[in-house]
Amino acid sequence: MPRKLIMAYMSKICGKPFLARLLIFLLFAICLSACGDSGTSADDRSDFNGVAGMVLDENGPVAGATVRIQGTDTFTMSDENGAFTLEDLPADTVTVSAWKDKYYAAKVEGVNRSAVGLSLYLRLYQTNDNPAYTWTPPVGENSCAACKKPITD
Repeated sequence: MPRKLIMAYMSKICGKPFLARLLIFLLFAICLSACGDSGTSADDRSDFNGVAGMVLDENGPVAGATVRIQGTDTFTMSDENGAFTLEDLPADTVTVSAWKDKYYAAKVEGVNRSAVGLSLYLRLYQTNDNPAYTWTPPVGENSCAACKKPITD
């Protein structure tokens, strides 16, 4: 049926155009879910023996990070969207780590088999000194030892 005819019919049934649009939307959503993609992913596979997630930093996804199961040779690289998948886990719980050049490593312990949506957050190395820092000598008149005499004696 053409859209205007459906809207007119639904308006008669519902009495209001908004309700007619809502009903059409709900019918459309039901049809999409019934006729949707039948492909499988890590999210909907009950037999998935792995870990899937994202490597992120303060600006978003990190591509090209090495993600591995600690204590094994199992590793992968995060894709251009920061996503990764590791399969065939050796145990029910594992430790997952990620690293990339110029970043501190990140790890999550106690990750369960079939975990999906794991996030590993990397933090950039500090590349500059604090300009307000002043060196305190370990000994001497202006040292930490001099100002904490009761502790250091």
